[in-house]
Amino acid sequence: KQQDQAESESLKPDDPDAVMVAMNTGDMGEGNDDPAPKHPKATPASTPAAAAAAVKTPSTPARKQQQIAIGITAAKSASDRDAATEAAASAAASGESLLAHPTCAACTGCVIDWNQASLTAQAGGDCRGHGACGGCSIELNRINETYGLKRFSRDRKTVRDTGASSATVIRADLESGGGGKPFVKFVCIPGLPRHNTVCKKGEKWVPEERLVVNTLSLQRLTDFCGMERISTRSWVAHVRGVAPAGLPLDPWNVHPVEVPVNQLGIFSSPAEGIAVSALCAGHDGPKLLLDIPSHQVVEAALFDFVFCGGDRHTQNVFIDDAGNIRLIDNDNLLGQQVLDKGGGRLCAVSSMFLPGNMESWRLRKSPYCSGKLSTLDYRCHVGPSGRVELPPQLDKC
Repeated sequence: KQQDQAESESLKPDDPDAVMVAMNTGDMGEGNDDPAPKHPKATPASTPAAAAAAVKTPSTPARKQQQIAIGITAAKSASDRDAATEAAASAAASGESLLAHPTCAACTGCVIDWNQASLTAQAGGDCRGHGACGGCSIELNRINETYGLKRFSRDRKTVRDTGASSATVIRADLESGGGGKPFVKFVCIPGLPRHNTVCKKGEKWVPEERLVVNTLSLQRLTDFCGMERISTRSWVAHVRGVAPAGLPLDPWNVHPVEVPVNQLGIFSSPAEGIAVSALCAGHDGPKLLLDIPSHQVVEAALFDFVFCGGDRHTQNVFIDDAGNIRLIDNDNLLGQQVLDKGGGRLCAVSSMFLPGNMESWRLRKSPYCSGKLSTLDYRCHVGPSGRVELPPQLDKC
């Protein structure tokens, strides 16, 4: 260990900066003829040129993915990281193999066709995640519109919720084959102290790095396990733009001026319909809860159980006019909600679809939504035995 430290400032698997490296240098599955060592040693690429050189070095797919990941995660500034990310995207565009499994859709700049990605994932081709994204300069808009369901036209439309976390969610003005415009989340924007969270330009922000790795991992796992139907799709790209004036800092105050943005953003495809919380605010809306297909409630429960969903409440579940549901805002999964003092993660499921946790207790006791929220407990949607037969892909997962 002392010799390693003397030779170079190597990345260690338990180093937060090395999470992506450790994740991508293990067993890459069938077809990997050059498996990476169990405890990889690597010297970070400290400049965009070094990161690009790492991408261009001839190697096997597993080794190439390791080099690209090192270039992206080790970049010291936003511009360096952007260059490393774009180098990875360039390698993907040129047809160089980055992963042992095919991706479900390519990413151009910041854009993916999420509908096509979903169809590819559901076709059983064993695709996982998306191609490496680069960066883009885009217009960012506040989420200030009202929304409602056509089915309940007499119900008053409600303002779309912007969340209670310190992250800032903005609508990205991007055209995509997926239809609609995606949302982009910034864990912290320098100069925009949402809920008094302050980060500095050019400095590493650990919560952002952790959530980026979580987002990429969860999308690949969701595709691998055959559970992408029940959730929106997510990807990560570098965003350049201007956060508009008037963004909420907390429930009572807004930020008075524009703020420049030049950092990683976590994108998600839009979900049809409205949040269940908004549905419950109407007169006729609660009736729709009884029309939700039982298999979707079970899928949602399995999603949160398998991936350790820690924050599944009524604002994070959307429902459309036909009663179909879709899960959104999957930040607090894979143990992201609870971190122990030693730096590890603890699984603490909290989901409205599963019994015996905070969110389900809230629903069971709540008179909100005409007392019908408790019907979303998955046990109301399976047979008397309570058993759930897993689809083959999820069983394998």
